[in-house]
Amino acid sequence: MELAKNNIPYERQIPIRIYYDGSIIGIHRVDIIVAKKVVIELKAVKQIQNIHLYICSSYLKACDLHVGLVINFAEFKTQVRRIYRR
Repeated sequence: MELAKNNIPYERQIPIRIYYDGSIIGIHRVDIIVAKKVVIELKAVKQIQNIHLYICSSYLKACDLHVGLVINFAEFKTQVRRIYRR
């Protein structure tokens, strides 16, 4: 993987607890977190949809991070969408 080859720290398949009203209601897994700063959500779908962006945004909130990328490898040209959370 290019991240490891370039000595960029990353973690894969990070479990995140999802809370509602103070109780854990589920666990999701973030595909990749780079340098404890950027969430990367990998997709292989016909087209990036709003739901993919919303999911990445919820991961940012759950991880208390501010930058995310949704990367789709299934389109003719790889598509990348950036998500920012303030």
